[in-house]
Amino acid sequence: MALRVVAMSFLVFLLSLTSFTSLATAERCDYHIQVKTGDVDHAGTDSRINLKLISSSGETLDIYNLIFWGGSKGHDHFERGQLDHFKARDTCVQPCAITVRSNGKGLASGWYLEYVDVAVTGHGINFEEEFDVNTWLDNVGPYKLQVTVNKCSGSSISKPTLSSV
Repeated sequence: MALRVVAMSFLVFLLSLTSFTSLATAERCDYHIQVKTGDVDHAGTDSRINLKLISSSGETLDIYNLIFWGGSKGHDHFERGQLDHFKARDTCVQPCAITVRSNGKGLASGWYLEYVDVAVTGHGINFEEEFDVNTWLDNVGPYKLQVTVNKCSGSSISKPTLSSV
C-alpha cells in the first residue's frame, strides 16, 4: 500500500512538472529588436540601456540590459549612426508602448536615440512595430535618462505620446 502511494505521488509530481514545463515554454516568443542611434555629433553611448515593452493590457517585459539580453558579443553597440540588432527568446508581449532607460554611466553617457523597432513571433503572434523616439537620453541640461513612446489606443495605457521622465 505504501509503495502504491509513493508511486502515485511520484506520477503526480512528474505530470505536474511536465505541465509546468509546457506552460513555461508555450508562452515564449522570438524577439528581434533593432535600435537606431542617431547620426549626430556625440550620439553614441557606453551606458547600459534597459528596455520595457508594454502591451495594451498592461503586460510588460522588462529587459534590464539590452546587450546582455540579446546583443552580439564583441560588438560595440549604440554608436553614432549605427543600427544594432538584438535577438532573444522571452515571455510573449505584443507591445504598443516602450520605455527606454539609460543608466547614464560610462565615458560617453549621452545618447541620441532615433528609433526602436520590435518584432515578435511565436505563440500565435506575428507582430512588428517601430517606435520613433528622436531624442537625447542624458542627465545634463533639459534631458532625461528615460523616455516612453506610447502608441496604445483604446487601452488602459492611454493615447499615443512621447514623454521624457
